[in-house]
Amino acid sequence: MQTIQEIINAHGDFSHDGDPEGVTREWEKYFQNPQEVDAWLRSRCYKPICAHQFKQRGITPEEASIVVIFNSVLDTIGFHVSSKVMDYEEAEELLLITPSF
Repeated sequence: MQTIQEIINAHGDFSHDGDPEGVTREWEKYFQNPQEVDAWLRSRCYKPICAHQFKQRGITPEEASIVVIFNSVLDTIGFHVSSKVMDYEEAEELLLITPSF
């Protein structure tokens, strides 16, 4: 099984902004399971606090992976929220009207 830091490194620069050790510590504050961290990073939710807030709100990595157009940008809900383009309430509203496939 890979460590959280190995998973972060595998996801590239977007996942750690040049500080894989610091970001690993941030992820470890909220998540101990490397596969869970991998699922959030695959959803393009690159901020550990954002993934934690999603989880607290009952939003799964699979739901955060849904691709939507928001402010003329096509990307995942996880990316939109973690990059502060969309807030959590807007994400929840989109999830209510976006069918899962």
